[in-house]
Parts: sequence; C-alpha cells; structure tokens
Amino acid sequence: MKSGNIALYGHLSYDNIFSKFNLTTSVGCMGNVWLSIKNKAPEINVKVQPLAIGESLILVDKEQSKRTSVSSLNLYTQPCKPQAADIHHVMYINELNDISFLKDLEGFITADVCNGAPLDITSQYLQYIDLLFLSDEDINFDIKDILLHVPQVLLHRPGGSKLYTQDKTYEFTTQIINGVNVLGLGDKFAAYILVNLIKNNFNVYKSIQPSHDDILNELQKI
Repeated sequence: MKSGNIALYGHLSYDNIFSKFNLTTSVGCMGNVWLSIKNKAPEINVKVQPLAIGESLILVDKEQSKRTSVSSLNLYTQPCKPQAADIHHVMYINELNDISFLKDLEGFITADVCNGAPLDITSQYLQYIDLLFLSDEDINFDIKDILLHVPQVLLHRPGGSKLYTQDKTYEFTTQIINGVNVLGLGDKFAAYILVNLIKNNFNVYKSIQPSHDDILNELQKI
C-alpha cells in the first residue's frame, strides 16, 4: 500500500451508549474514523482537527441490528485551520456552523452527513467536495439535485451501496449480517474507503467493493 496523509475535520463526541440497561462510554464521530484507519493501515498518518465537540446519548439494539441517538454536537466550536494532506475528510457537514473552509483544502476532499439538520444542497461550497457519503436516513432530496454540485455521491445501506456520478450509477452488494452492533459502521465504512482511495490512486469505483469486503470480514469475526 502506498503511504499517504489523511486529515479529519468536523465533530468529535463523547458517546453514552446503552445496550438495554448497560452503559458504556466511547469517543465517537471522528474518533470512530481515526481508530478504523489506524487499525486497518497504521502506516497512514492521520491528522485530527475537531471543529466541534459534543455529546451523544445512543441506544443500541444488537438483536435487531438497530441504533438510534440524540446528540448535541456543537457544545464547543472552533474555526478550521486547513492541513496539508492527500485526503481531507469532513464530518458532518450538515451540522457544522461553517463549511466555507472547503474552498481552502488542497487534495482529494470527501465529506459525510449525519442524521440531523437537513443538508443545504444549494450551498456554493459543495462544489469543492470530490465524494459525498450518504446513507438512506440522510436523504431528504433528489440525488440528481446534489449531483449538480458534487461529482460523486456514495449512498450506502445494509446490503451494499450505490455510486452516483453525473452520467452513470454503479451498484455494489455485500452480505447482510444480522444480530450485530451496527453503531459506527457508517464511520468505519468511510474510513475503509479513505484507506482504499490511497491504495487505488483516488479511484472511487475501485475502492468501494474492497471496503464492503473489509466490513464483512470484520463482522464475520464477531
């Protein structure tokens, strides 16, 4: 694998996680992405710049492979200081107070959203994003509308994903594993995409199926 730098921006959270009545705590949001990158590819240098620090209360139902949460993600905020990196990944742009810094990032830019405030698909700063991650629960607009601003959109869901470009749609499938803790799987998937983007010279299409396979292999070990 080629070495490279990844810079993470956005939300860092203190997570209070209940599975039935059992409470555990963890670092969430960019913490999930950072950990997954370091576990998968420790040779990659990962720079972390929280732009907002918050807290979440999360309920996990492992038997039904479900999770839900309430969050206050912007308890503390600071402006962005762009880093030098091959890939910049921004979390979660729909909840950040200011995304104008996107225009100042140099490299391959990815971003994702979370279940919260609607994404402003008319924002002039979306044009600086090379790849946008979405899940089914994030969609409150037509994919065709977001493609007017972003060249590639990756919609992931249980069982696979779809890559939308301005002229084609590609579908990827994977096995559904039931009875697992799905908390953080979206962040883990994004992390594996970032690692595979470096491996595949920033080719998004070539990076998706290996990332699904990485997730599946990990879930099968649980």
